[in-house]
Amino acid sequence: MPQARSEVPTHGSGTRRPVYAAFGDWLMPRSPVLYRLLQLQRRAAADIWRRRVWTLPTLAVPLAVALLAFLPAFAESRALIWTGTAIVTLLFAIIYVAIRCNESLKVLRAQIAALRGNSAHAARRSTEQQRALAERQSLTSVLSERRVMPGGSPKNERTLGFEPQRPINSSDVSSNEIIDSRPGVNRATNVDDDPRLAITLLRDPVTLSSYTSEDLLAIRSDRGYYDFIVGDLSRKNDAEMAHFAANYHPASAADKSYLRRLPFIEHPDIHRGAIVVDLGCGPYRNIELLGGIHLLIDDLMGFYCRELNLSEAPGVKLASRAELMPLAGGSVDYLYAINMIDHVDDMVDACLEIARVLKPSGVLILQSYFNSFPLLAAEPGVFDEFFLESVFFRIFRPIEVATFAVGDPRISRSYNCDIIAGSFALRAGWQEMATMQTPRSAWADASHVGVQSIISEAIAALDGGRLDDARREIADLRARNRLGYELHVDLLQMRLHILEGDSGAANILGKELRRNVRLQRNVRGFLTLERLENRRITMADRR
Repeated sequence: MPQARSEVPTHGSGTRRPVYAAFGDWLMPRSPVLYRLLQLQRRAAADIWRRRVWTLPTLAVPLAVALLAFLPAFAESRALIWTGTAIVTLLFAIIYVAIRCNESLKVLRAQIAALRGNSAHAARRSTEQQRALAERQSLTSVLSERRVMPGGSPKNERTLGFEPQRPINSSDVSSNEIIDSRPGVNRATNVDDDPRLAITLLRDPVTLSSYTSEDLLAIRSDRGYYDFIVGDLSRKNDAEMAHFAANYHPASAADKSYLRRLPFIEHPDIHRGAIVVDLGCGPYRNIELLGGIHLLIDDLMGFYCRELNLSEAPGVKLASRAELMPLAGGSVDYLYAINMIDHVDDMVDACLEIARVLKPSGVLILQSYFNSFPLLAAEPGVFDEFFLESVFFRIFRPIEVATFAVGDPRISRSYNCDIIAGSFALRAGWQEMATMQTPRSAWADASHVGVQSIISEAIAALDGGRLDDARREIADLRARNRLGYELHVDLLQMRLHILEGDSGAANILGKELRRNVRLQRNVRGFLTLERLENRRITMADRR
């Protein structure tokens, strides 16, 4: 992995901040209104540039000049005017073609880099498989008829979801080599690569105590996953299940590997025996092409295995919430958290839980919306500069991190918010933040609801006109006083005032929100406030 570049997210290529960023940092505390206007103007100009809107007026000017030459007053200079407009038009065409070629080259370079990475990975994997096959052939003669897994009975091994293995004659083969007998896999591996070893990392999600084989058999589903769900599920799950039920396509799901989807992230060179976790994996085989021992964790794992055939994916599959992972502390080498951190029930708890399960040398590979809208019912969490500074960078230090604007050719066209992506390591002394973590026993209580589920419930209540329910949810949020969610409480309260017809209270709260530093640094949060302000004005005009 490359060395750390900066503790501040970079823009675009990830190498440096824009030259005007220092001026923005100076202007923002002195004149927030002017700073916001300039920021909106810059984004509008960038949008015009990206959409090629500037090409039409640029062509219209020389065309108008050429048409003016037909007037009698310009008859003597007609040839000169036409020559000048022709030269200007030619220069414009050259510049335009150069810009388009440069952008096409950027996309082509990104695709070539991704192809090279995939090719190198495929070559390494092919070499390893060929070597493993040769080792397997040399070991075939020393296999006995009875298959035994070290430390367990054949019955337990089979019901735990892994084919039992034939013992190896210790006089012919070293004790740290075994045969992987999973269907479709013909290779000899080091014992450290055996996915059954991941079972030894499983812990009770509340007490973090170890499991016995009988305990694991009791919580293992016939669909091939382990059910560690405790307490109440996220209130956002119904919407997510409906989304995947309507939009999941097996053909496209096979092409969801992070190596292909995220070529701009520096993926780690995963060593043999490394524990690799895909947190919030969804119904996809995102890490199948990566090395190591795989654990797939999602609170909707049961739905994915029953309805979307994720049970066929390799790796150990765990149904668990991100805030309460059933893993031993300091046991994970690499953890992928791609487009999931804003979907959890509590972003602070999720980050601290990730830190708990990572080894001191572990690496977090993360991608998330950056500066997103704060009142999205399915993903109300906001990963922005405020969250980075107040929470995330107090737990993790960046190894390599960059932000990407909407429309950047390196990221998916489906994204409607900016993206932050990179790799992170644990920061020394991160345990000081652990005092902010919700007690694990609280999550086991069925009456406990995560803060983002409460936000989703409040949004649903406001959308449905259930103002009493909305007041109750907002009061619950305010009583919790959770770091990172104060802005959500105020925006929900302003919307409640508007629906109650209290324009004066909404106006006072809106003025306070305009002075909110976090809102000033998040353009989409500011747009949310503008929309609420427009609703307030419309409501006042109707009265």
